[in-house]
Amino acid sequence: MDTDSNLRPEYGWIPVGPGFRMTAVGEHGWDIIGVPRIWGRRVLESLGTDTGAVIEDTLGGPRLFWFIGCGRAAAWQLPQGQGVEVLGEGCRVAIPGRLSGGQVSWRVLPAPDRLLTDAALLRAALLAVLGPRPEGQR
Repeated sequence: MDTDSNLRPEYGWIPVGPGFRMTAVGEHGWDIIGVPRIWGRRVLESLGTDTGAVIEDTLGGPRLFWFIGCGRAAAWQLPQGQGVEVLGEGCRVAIPGRLSGGQVSWRVLPAPDRLLTDAALLRAALLAVLGPRPEGQR
């Protein structure tokens, strides 16, 4: 598990110990993509080593959360009704501590060179798992 000494200083928003902290999305240079766990596990498998850090949250229904650059998903068109959420400025997300466990935890730990997932790769993995958008869906 990563320790304080090998995480970038800009990752100071990650709680040091156990538990979690609600954090404003967009404040630290990233947005969040939330995916129901049933799809998220398949997306994570599809991404393989191309994934960035991933949070698993079972508090409000089991979901996986990926970090992407701010605004990178603004024009995404994904199949509706699958529960995928784009969380941007004004939203809050539970960030697990570095010694996480319990209902909010790191599925893939952030590392000095791995926080954000490439938005285009994540979108492609989501489309591969969820299928193409039906015609007429925006």
